[in-house]
Amino acid sequence: MSLIDQIKQIRPRKIRRIVPDVKADPSGSSGGIFEQEVIRGEDMEREKVHVDSPVETKTVGTGTVSGATSSSVSQRDPGKRQRIFVVAGLTVLLIFGLKVWGRHNWEVEEVVLVALLASVLSTIGLIWAFRFDISRVGYLTVLPQPAMFVFGYVLFVEIFFFQSFQRIYEAVIFGVLLLVFMAVLGVVFLTANVLNVSTFRKIPLLQVAQTSSYAITLFNVFFLSFFVINLELHVGVTVILLFLISWIATFLHLSHFSFEKRTVMWFTTAIATSATIIAGVLMLWPLDALFRVLLPTVIVYIGIGLVMHDVRKVMRPLVNWEYILIVLAVILVLLSRAVWGIGGFIWS
Repeated sequence: MSLIDQIKQIRPRKIRRIVPDVKADPSGSSGGIFEQEVIRGEDMEREKVHVDSPVETKTVGTGTVSGATSSSVSQRDPGKRQRIFVVAGLTVLLIFGLKVWGRHNWEVEEVVLVALLASVLSTIGLIWAFRFDISRVGYLTVLPQPAMFVFGYVLFVEIFFFQSFQRIYEAVIFGVLLLVFMAVLGVVFLTANVLNVSTFRKIPLLQVAQTSSYAITLFNVFFLSFFVINLELHVGVTVILLFLISWIATFLHLSHFSFEKRTVMWFTTAIATSATIIAGVLMLWPLDALFRVLLPTVIVYIGIGLVMHDVRKVMRPLVNWEYILIVLAVILVLLSRAVWGIGGFIWS
């Protein structure tokens, strides 16, 4: 047998002996280096994906955190709901205490000051309940809505319960109303929580929160417009204040939809202008302040409703008939409550 034939027979046997040894030896130089390079490559790929992935950063409190982390904290905080209802309860206790232990009838300036104090304290409490986990957009569009609700409610309550309580049952009735208000205020604060989280990421409860914000907007317009009209200021000043109330309340609501800023401004101005014109006309009618704010509030209700139906693609002819019937019913109520001349009511 030649030398070349012997080498050909020996080489396969050596390869079969060497290859199993390399595979069986995890600490071998060839296999170990290969495995380490694979692991390093996977780690580098993970780091690359982590760095290149778009993570929105939000300035929260005194630091900057990622949007994903912030929203996770907002949704998974088990004590947030308890803190929200604690803030609602403390706000109600503040209003109840100021009213029960009031020694005299407040002037308009004092009423506004008390309402502003309750609004500011509730906002601070809400920021604490959120643990300062609020985006810059949230400070401008989320927090002002519950603050506006508290401010308007206190003004509304002070107009209806303008005197100090002289009997126990009056304080009891007022306390029951405040308990109802506490539940409503809890819903308002929970709505603000959902809207705040939605500024970081999309969440399933956003549409429910938008519907709640719709109702809150109507209450804000009604409460504050009633207070302004009840002051009986100059017509020009009243019209300007009514326009600002409708504009701010509508803007805070529509800002939670995926509109462009120009579109939000246009819708807001159109709705606020329509409501203000109706309110200006009703100021010439012989009506109480409570009835003068009904139709402007309905106009805001219809205007925002049309926008929301159009966004959600659920606009139907039945909705138009609903709005027409509501307007006719309110006009009928206004005609029945207006005091016309010496004869009093229109059909008396």
